Amino acid sequence: MGLSLLRLHEPTGGEVIFEGKDLLKLSDAERQHMRRRIQVVFQNPYASLNPRFTIGQTLVEPMEIHGVGQDMADREQRARSLLEKVGLDGRAFGKYPHEFSGGQRQRIAIARCLTLNPDVLVLDEAVSALDVSVQAQVLNLLKSLQREHGLAYLFITHDISVVSYLAHRVAVMYLGRIVEQGSVDEVLESPSHPYTQALLSAVPRIESEAGRKVIVLQGDMPSPANPPQGCHFHPRCSRAVAACRSAYPQEVHISASHSARCIRLSEA
Repeated sequence: MGLSLLRLHEPTGGEVIFEGKDLLKLSDAERQHMRRRIQVVFQNPYASLNPRFTIGQTLVEPMEIHGVGQDMADREQRARSLLEKVGLDGRAFGKYPHEFSGGQRQRIAIARCLTLNPDVLVLDEAVSALDVSVQAQVLNLLKSLQREHGLAYLFITHDISVVSYLAHRVAVMYLGRIVEQGSVDEVLESPSHPYTQALLSAVPRIESEAGRKVIVLQGDMPSPANPPQGCHFHPRCSRAVAACRSAYPQEVHISASHSARCIRLSEA
């Protein structure tokens, strides 16, 4: 989904609405402008930085491409300031990626995005490759930057603890389709779709495990290239009925801000 939003992967259908415009229908000139407003932090910090560029060159290049800054001196000063903002001192400016740890490289990737004053950051599993302690540092940095710059995040992750810490709204996907969405509190505390319920039942908790039942899904996940007819989840769902195999479920609203796609919910 994140790659489709950025047009790094060509979508086969649907639409992406941002400020009333479908991003998939923009002209080349409009798309170039939008690239400045929507930036991405990739999963692997060891592969997302050019090893032949110094950190200074990495941060200055997008500003040159998009015409940010009055001159080279202004751009370099902005790059140094952003490095300090993400917790790295000015000495990082002249160094190369191999001289930094994974967590530091991810901070550099975040600083690179901020050079263009974006409105949205797409974070594709941006902390999954980092140690737990480093994950916490990067997540705290992201929270701080969001408050300071008014950023919106599209955070793609499989880690429920990250979702609960960072997100305001969450969308749960199965085989490429959203099966449930809503505020973090509603979805995590009162999941309605059988897939979401199974996911959350497997999350370890600090409180007593007594009486807690883990929902074990049967069978293997089907191929995303050839998903089942009807509800994609029906081959593994203990609540599936005949209608689930033939019709894709409509969205059912549990509340004004919480919805799920499950035929069984409409029976209630």
